Amino acid sequence: MEQHNLGGFFPQGTPEFSKWQLDPEDYISNIYNILAGVTYIEDEKGRIIPIVNKEEAQLNEKGIRLVMNLLKFHVHKGIVLSDYDPKEIAKIVQTLHKKLSRDLILGWKEYGAKSPTNAEDIAFEVATNIQSAFKRAKEGNTFERMSKSHLVTESVQKKEGVNSGGFISMFRKKG
Repeated sequence: MEQHNLGGFFPQGTPEFSKWQLDPEDYISNIYNILAGVTYIEDEKGRIIPIVNKEEAQLNEKGIRLVMNLLKFHVHKGIVLSDYDPKEIAKIVQTLHKKLSRDLILGWKEYGAKSPTNAEDIAFEVATNIQSAFKRAKEGNTFERMSKSHLVTESVQKKEGVNSGGFISMFRKKG
């Protein structure tokens, strides 16, 4: 059985990969999995199975909810497609880190952290992950890059007789 990062299942250059790269939910999901002690394995039949190891969990459910609720305000598609300058990014991440640090350190026992120092470490790691989302958007011109990548993929698919529906169609709800 192999351990997986769910985003790794999409071949690079595919519309699914582009959508995954533009979706900050992966950052949030990854943070949740680390905080809750969740890993994913592939079973013998190729199914992806979540495994929860409570001993690996960084926080209890109340602490995880605190972090996730705060992240909902700071991490969304608008961020990945944004054009914040480095000073704005630093200010947003610093504010997030300060609030999360304060809340986790003051309630470290209540939130299931091992110590106040552990609570601060968790806040730092969460803020670092969020900074990555901002930096990916800023330094990589993510939307432009993904758009170009998707156009190349579309061109190849058209040659092969596959119709993907266009770049923006990736974001439309199906159903």
